[in-house]
Amino acid sequence: MCYYVDQKGSRRDVKIRFNIAINDTGKLYNGVFVKGFDYPNLPIISNDNPKELTTNLNWGLMPSWAGIGLLEFRKGKLNARIEELNEKPSYRNIIENRCLIIISGYYE
Repeated sequence: MCYYVDQKGSRRDVKIRFNIAINDTGKLYNGVFVKGFDYPNLPIISNDNPKELTTNLNWGLMPSWAGIGLLEFRKGKLNARIEELNEKPSYRNIIENRCLIIISGYYE
């Protein structure tokens, strides 16, 4: 994810485009630039439930072994580099844990 993201679609637009249910009352950030390092709850479609949009998940790299030092661990980390996916322990199992982030644009 880049430094800023924008989501221009309304709930109705997103529902129709992806043919999904939108069951939570989370924010879609319609027309607002959102800073990635605020680790916002962005609207996503997950592998676990591909027919429903949710905003209940926190964005960011959060390996299970980080434990209580999680906030300190993820500071300054936002993107995974494809070249490092098989090398670094913080990316272990990341390939199987994917989601579709519903945004209209991303900006550095």
